[in-house]
This record gives sequence, C-alpha cells and structure tokens, in this order.
Amino acid sequence: MVIGSERLPATYVSATELRLTIDGTRFRTTGSVLLLVNNPAPGGGNSNWIRLLIVPPRNPAPVLTGISPSTVFAGGQPVTLTLTGTNFVPSSQVQANGEVVPSVFVSSSLLTVQIGADLIISADTLAIRVVNPEPGGGASTALTLNVINPQPVLTSITPDNALTGGSSFTLALTGGGFVPESRVVIDGLARTTGYVSTSRLTVQSKSSEIATPRTIPIQVVNPTPGVGSSRVLNLVVREPNPLPRMAA
Repeated sequence: MVIGSERLPATYVSATELRLTIDGTRFRTTGSVLLLVNNPAPGGGNSNWIRLLIVPPRNPAPVLTGISPSTVFAGGQPVTLTLTGTNFVPSSQVQANGEVVPSVFVSSSLLTVQIGADLIISADTLAIRVVNPEPGGGASTALTLNVINPQPVLTSITPDNALTGGSSFTLALTGGGFVPESRVVIDGLARTTGYVSTSRLTVQSKSSEIATPRTIPIQVVNPTPGVGSSRVLNLVVREPNPLPRMAA
C-alpha cells in the first residue's frame, strides 16, 4: 500500500480486504493523506486514490463521583474543592451553577477547582459539574456543594451604654461569621440590620428603648441552613449624673 509517497507493507486477508498497521506518530496534526493499493507485476498496477482523513481524538464523557469538601460556610474566603471521577482531560472545564470557575487538571480522575468568595456570600446550593469539549465530550451529572451559614461571633458593641431620655443612635456590632441575612436581636426582637462585612453589622436603636434605666440584651442570629446565634452582650441604659450643687 502507498500512503502519500511512502510504501508500507499490508497483510492480505481476502480479495476484498487488506490490513495495514500505521504508527500513530505519523499523524501528529489534523488533515488528510492519500492512500492507494499497488499490485506488483506481472499485470497489477495502482488502484484509485482514497483520501484518509486525520481528525482530533474524541474526548470521553466525564463522570463526576465526588467533591470534597461538600459543605462550606457562607461569607468565607475562596475555597479549593477536590473533584474525583473518571474521563477528565486537560481541557476539562468545571462549572458552578453554570458559571465556569478556575480549575486545574491533575489526572484523568482528579481535578481541583477554586470557588470564589463571590459565589459563597450567602447560604445556597451550587451545582458542580465537569464539561469536556468537543469532539465527543459532554457534561457530567452535577453534584451539590452546600453553602451554609456559620455561627455568628459577637465580640463587641459600640456604644455599650446609653443615657436615659436620649435620642436614637446607630449601634455598631463587631465580630465574625456575619452574612447579609444576619439579624441583630434587641431585647428578643429581630431588627432591620445593616450588613457591612463579615465582621461588622449596624442597627438603629429606638429612643423608646432607652427611656428608662435597664440592661438590654443584644445578640446576632444567622438563619438556617447553618448554626444559630451569638452570645449575648448587654447595652446598659443608665440615668445621667446629677448636676452638682454646692451648699452655702
């Protein structure tokens, strides 16, 4: 047989079939080559040419069997996931809720992926899947990454005291594990809360709350899914100091 301008030995099977073994390294790029069959003299001669197409290898369909960790806390730093399965290729992409996220090919059964902090701001579920490009390829079945709320930590309130009869003021809370859905609970009632960051919240006090001397419990609560509430800190409401009088 002749491929291009090179003669290669073929194995005779029948009058209608020949078999030829070709080293795959001959076909490093896509394209085509011409192929014909030559029968030797006496008689013989060349057949017509047939074009042999050289196409890229087909990618397999990826199979995703596990992600680790499968649960992360909302409001945290970017997190690295390990994806296990089969049929991963260097050009595999990872999607989180349909958005392509940065990934690293480790082997045909292992990928690592970076989930940005912007994707885990609040409690949610993210559909994680692997996609192999054409030719062939396809998308794996999605596995779920659970994003849950952390337990809030309340370390201080500012101010931590107020005078009776005063006007309303903004109370600043510092700590950690705060999320946009966090609520400040004042004296057992959840209040409209300003989310500043994972370590800072604000809430507006009411003048009616500081009309008389008392101790007001302040707490931060994160909703489900996740874990609960912070410790309680107290806002102390006291009478102003009296004006001094000097006796004659």
